[in-house]
Amino acid sequence: MFRIRNILSSLLCLAAVIGYLPLASYLGAIPKVAIPLAIIFAFFAERKELALKERYSLILSIAAFLFYALQFNRHNVVQPAVEMLAIFLAIRLVGEKSPRNFMQSLTLAMFCLAGSTLFDLSPGFVFYLIALLFVFTVSMVLLTFQSRAAAFEPDSRELRSIISVALLQPLVAAPLIIFLFFILPRTQLPVWHGLTRAGADRSGISESVKAGDKGSISTGSSVVFRAETKKLLPNQLYWRAIVLNSIKNDEWIRQTPPPEKSTIKDGKNVSLNIFLEPGRIPFLPTLNRPERIIGYRGQPHDDRVFPAPRLTGGLRSYQILAKTDATLSTIGSFNKKFYLQPPANTPERLKSLVARAVTGIRENKQKLDAIENIFAKMNLSYASSGLPTGANALENFLFDAKKGHCELFAISFATALRLAGLPSRLVGGYYGGDYNELAGYYVISEEKAHVWVEVWIDGSGWITVDPSRFAVNFEESVSRKRTDFSLKMRLALDSLSYYWNKAVITYDFESQLSAAVRVSQGFQGIREIRFNLRKAAPYLALPLLLALLFMLLTTKRKTPEERLLAKFKRVTKARYGILFSPSSGLHEAVAHLDNADVREFVATYTAAIYRDRKLTEAEIEQLSETVRRIRKTPPV
Repeated sequence: MFRIRNILSSLLCLAAVIGYLPLASYLGAIPKVAIPLAIIFAFFAERKELALKERYSLILSIAAFLFYALQFNRHNVVQPAVEMLAIFLAIRLVGEKSPRNFMQSLTLAMFCLAGSTLFDLSPGFVFYLIALLFVFTVSMVLLTFQSRAAAFEPDSRELRSIISVALLQPLVAAPLIIFLFFILPRTQLPVWHGLTRAGADRSGISESVKAGDKGSISTGSSVVFRAETKKLLPNQLYWRAIVLNSIKNDEWIRQTPPPEKSTIKDGKNVSLNIFLEPGRIPFLPTLNRPERIIGYRGQPHDDRVFPAPRLTGGLRSYQILAKTDATLSTIGSFNKKFYLQPPANTPERLKSLVARAVTGIRENKQKLDAIENIFAKMNLSYASSGLPTGANALENFLFDAKKGHCELFAISFATALRLAGLPSRLVGGYYGGDYNELAGYYVISEEKAHVWVEVWIDGSGWITVDPSRFAVNFEESVSRKRTDFSLKMRLALDSLSYYWNKAVITYDFESQLSAAVRVSQGFQGIREIRFNLRKAAPYLALPLLLALLFMLLTTKRKTPEERLLAKFKRVTKARYGILFSPSSGLHEAVAHLDNADVREFVATYTAAIYRDRKLTEAEIEQLSETVRRIRKTPPV
């Protein structure tokens, strides 16, 4: 026998754990510790009937409300709210356990789980939600027994029956929940865009770079964004984010560029959708070179840089129209001097080397070729550790250590271009990406952060040059070190996150409208299909056979006793008009009949069945003969 109150106490602790786990990493120290302690106390205190008195629970709740209410402001809404919910849950767990308090505790656990989505709405939320729904519905059924029949103590069989019925509720409701999610009216923008917190700054892209400021480059493997597009060539995978166009104290920084009218010439048109992961970023990454971002509300800069909108915390998506292998051609004149200032601490050896290389050359394109030849012959290598540091880092990189990261390559090359009188600037973003063949998108992670150079050439405009390609080991350094199997597994798992983001996070009114249009077009296409039974038969046969097999396997077969009883009821109903009620027994149903065969059948059948014994073959044969005799009896 089981005490329902003990079962409810265990379920309440389980519900609290489910609501707490996804929220724990975002809580402050007090609620992060309070809930686990409250769960432990509630689990053991119930057996000893210990609980915090209601008046003390109320005082603590008021104090917690005032404490967190004072922390509310228009920039800090989510954190105090979820921590207040967590403290309320902890207080309720250690308090008295009336049916109403049980209900409040379960509701607070669900609110805590919902609160975790304000920080991160990952696919794992679905598993927590399903588990909590099952716990919630079972608890509701048991609470009904507790309030109506407090003394009821079910045995194991009765408890299994109660739980089975309770679990049917979420199973039946789940398809309806999914259906309603997709058809109910949506907001114009995804609802979580404005609610999720800003998150951490995205590493990899910096708003300034300086030669020698770090001895090693360390970036994580976290996903920054996904780009849904066709598969591109490796040399087309430059993801533009920021342009560093000025130098201050030997540091390359971004200043508002001078007015410059430009157009994109040549190249191949590419349309792609970008799905950003949460995090603060100053500029939106685009494929080099972007023509426009559809629906972009900000003001793009003349150098094709798109400042991020104000709401940069939540995951967003946007569509880009771009051209690969293209040139950014300027229209009319622009301020070339703005892009010609070299760093003050330029190595003398680099100045001499550039001066010798471009002496007597007037054409900008020929000067660029000369600078490229210099770097191609320097035998430089690409590295992410052991980098030159200090004030002489640029000189050490070019003439001594001869190894460096993309920043050193780009800074030294842009410096050489400016020394040669060629306008140049640094472009920060990402290079490469892993293509997911299954879903048709690129995964770009923090480790793909990269810096390259744009140089202005008369008659052409801004041309992209990646100085890192002059490294003797460039291809080897940027190629993936993971095995094909590990990469495929990683991309397969990433597909789940990708589809979750598309189906849930970025699902808005526009997505809903597009889905409705696709469904409508699908129904219109059905009218044009001519049904050919002969061709369709092989495709229809397999589902029908599987359905038939499923029915045969799942249909409960009647036992010999059940078949014999059904035959007896049909015969006696036909002969005597007896209606067997489910609430009455066989003896009661035939008590008014004066028929020896009927009484014999009932006596023999119930003697076996009511003692949980199966009929023997002899008894089955005997009762079958009795039913045949009853059938031959003239109807009354």
